[in-house]
Amino acid sequence: MPIYYDISLPVSAEMPVWPGDPAIRIEQVSSARKDGLNISRLEMGTHTLTHMDAPRHVKDRGTPVDRLPLDLLIGPALVVEPRHEGNLITATDLGELGIRKTERLLIKTRNSELWMGGPYEFESDYVSLTKDAARWLLSRGIKLVGIDYLSIEAVDSKDCLLY
Repeated sequence: MPIYYDISLPVSAEMPVWPGDPAIRIEQVSSARKDGLNISRLEMGTHTLTHMDAPRHVKDRGTPVDRLPLDLLIGPALVVEPRHEGNLITATDLGELGIRKTERLLIKTRNSELWMGGPYEFESDYVSLTKDAARWLLSRGIKLVGIDYLSIEAVDSKDCLLY
C-alpha cells in the first residue's frame, strides 16, 4: 500500500498571505455545546498558503483547478534540496542535482524555516526559481513543481514561469 504525505500548511488567521491578497478570516458561527454543531466560516484568497496555481491563475482561458486531472496531483514525487547561493535557484543549480525522470518535483529550500514558530509575516526574501530554471524543468517534462513558500517565482517577477 502506498504511503501518502500531507504537505499542507495549517490554516490559521495568523499565517501570512501574498501582499494585496485578502487576509485569512476564521469565524465560529456555531458551537457544539450551544448549537449541537461546531461550524466555522472560512474566508481567504485562492492564492493562500498551500495551494496550486492552475493555468487559469494567469490565463483567462486557462484550465481551472477543478478541471485538472487528479492523477497529476497524486503520486510519486521526487524531493530535492538544491545547493545555491542567495535567493534564486537557477537551471545550473537544478542540473547539479542529477534529477531523474519524474513528473512531480518538490523543491525544499530554507523557505521551510519561515513556517516554523511564528509570528508569521510575509517574507519577500524567499527562495524562488529563475526563468531559466523554469525552462529547464519544462524541457524535462516535469508536470508538477512545488516549492516551500507562497510562490515559485520571485515577489517582483513579471514573468509567469511555468505556463
